[in-house]
Amino acid sequence: LIGSLDPNQTAHLEGLADHLFKSKAYTAASTTYALYCEKNPDHKNVKPKAILALAGAKNYQMALDEISKAKVTLFPPDPKNVAIRAHLDMVKASCLIELKQYNFAREALLELLTAQPSNDKIKEKLVSLAIEEALFAFEQAPRDDAGIFAKAKAMFAAQESKHTLAWTNDCLIADFRFWLLAASTLRVSSNKKLYDAILG
Repeated sequence: LIGSLDPNQTAHLEGLADHLFKSKAYTAASTTYALYCEKNPDHKNVKPKAILALAGAKNYQMALDEISKAKVTLFPPDPKNVAIRAHLDMVKASCLIELKQYNFAREALLELLTAQPSNDKIKEKLVSLAIEEALFAFEQAPRDDAGIFAKAKAMFAAQESKHTLAWTNDCLIADFRFWLLAASTLRVSSNKKLYDAILG
């Protein structure tokens, strides 16, 4: 469909890309947004959507590169750009988390939180980041390490009591992933310490 479109007629491209994005056809959406941006120098309103489509298509590094360029060329530091720059930084943090670059993601989020200390979405993302980082460490750990599961239980309990209101769906999914990992480990283990660490 995209290949059959007249590249010189771009008025329809944004609408098509929006439709593809809503249908979760992120790769096709990102291609269509890119074509629109290429043909329309004034594409400030479309570029953030194009970046989201890249992230949706799991082209995380490309999305990060586009964010860096957009913050220089389209949305430089300026009071009128504060909201869109913050939005792009949230997308940046999400991409960094997906790339397992947890320290850089945390830096981006803490910088945002400094500017917006009451923003619950940033706090939620920090909780999600902490869980993803811990899960990654747990998944790399030896399966007979009782200490890693005891530490995990303590971490989840602390996060849940500290951030009850920020315990989002993403966090619950991460929590569930951990317990699935623990259960699958327990089924193949006769280690009493491990059993107590998981279920005790």
